[in-house]
Amino acid sequence: MSKYLNVNLTIAEEVEKKITKKRNYNINYRRATKGKRKRIVYNDHDEHYGDSHQEPDMEPQDFDKLVEEHLERLQVDQRDRLGVEKRTREQ
Repeated sequence: MSKYLNVNLTIAEEVEKKITKKRNYNINYRRATKGKRKRIVYNDHDEHYGDSHQEPDMEPQDFDKLVEEHLERLQVDQRDRLGVEKRTREQ
């Protein structure tokens, strides 16, 4: 007999005991780690974000112009929504 086997147990009982022990270990491990995820911590400070970025990317007049253009496009899309639906209904 092997030195790892208990003399009172048969080989089948010993194998079953090891399988049960491994199964219980896996169940407990899954319970302990369920729902826990490692968080990624970024310690690098990006100069383009946060308090360190001081100047705006564009002039306020340019920004206002782009906002108006975008809103106009959205209004056109909203008005044309039903037309697009009718044209694509039979596809």
